[in-house]
Amino acid sequence: MPVPRLHLLFKSALLLSVLFLLGPSSVVAEVSLAKMFSDQMVLQADAVVPVWGWADAGEEVSVSIAGQTKTAKADGKGEWQVTLDPLKAGEVGAMTVKGKNTITITDVLAGEVWLASGQSNMHANLGVRHPDKEKILDESDDPWVRQFTAVRNDKLASPSELAGLWRAANRANLTASRMDGDSSVAYFFSRELRKKLNRPIGVLHASVGATPIQAWSPGGRSYQTMIEPLAPFAIRGAIWYQGESNLERNQT
Repeated sequence: MPVPRLHLLFKSALLLSVLFLLGPSSVVAEVSLAKMFSDQMVLQADAVVPVWGWADAGEEVSVSIAGQTKTAKADGKGEWQVTLDPLKAGEVGAMTVKGKNTITITDVLAGEVWLASGQSNMHANLGVRHPDKEKILDESDDPWVRQFTAVRNDKLASPSELAGLWRAANRANLTASRMDGDSSVAYFFSRELRKKLNRPIGVLHASVGATPIQAWSPGGRSYQTMIEPLAPFAIRGAIWYQGESNLERNQT
């Protein structure tokens, strides 16, 4: 005899109620990483390198790269972090992260990593007017020069929500839209370092046009949503390019 439809609806409602009462703690969370740890990333060479992310509380996570494997256990908030031994500059292949699931990050380099931040002067890409633009773009293709451009999100509630991706220097990436294209200042800086050091160069690019310096100070919104989530990514140093929106305030 067919089961009455009303009875099926009752069973479905009961199941949903049980799942609701159990809450999110009953849902198995996959291991995840901060967005800077993604394909085509550049890691700081010759220094210890923190790698971090999120998982179920108490879950054991391993990170393997260049012949070394480090493990950590997620704390009560589901946060975990390992510290890699110093990597040699050059191509280091893939990084594998394992927990309940496995993540494989490909095309990883080790070299010099810098943070580039500021306002529109830093944000502008080579899509804008430049006297030697075409010549620069014709010569720009270099897989050892890369940028991670952080996406602005003023409603960012957690570092895990930061968005962005690594891209190698080439015409398409250096002339992408002004909202998410790679910084031309950061590119020129990277290009010169690449020539002098002959090693991969990676830049974490986090800039927003027309922002005053206060927005990038501790407590400022841009700082909270675009700088703090990048920490503690290992870097060699930082470059800054601020405009003149604070000029009339004459503040020091």
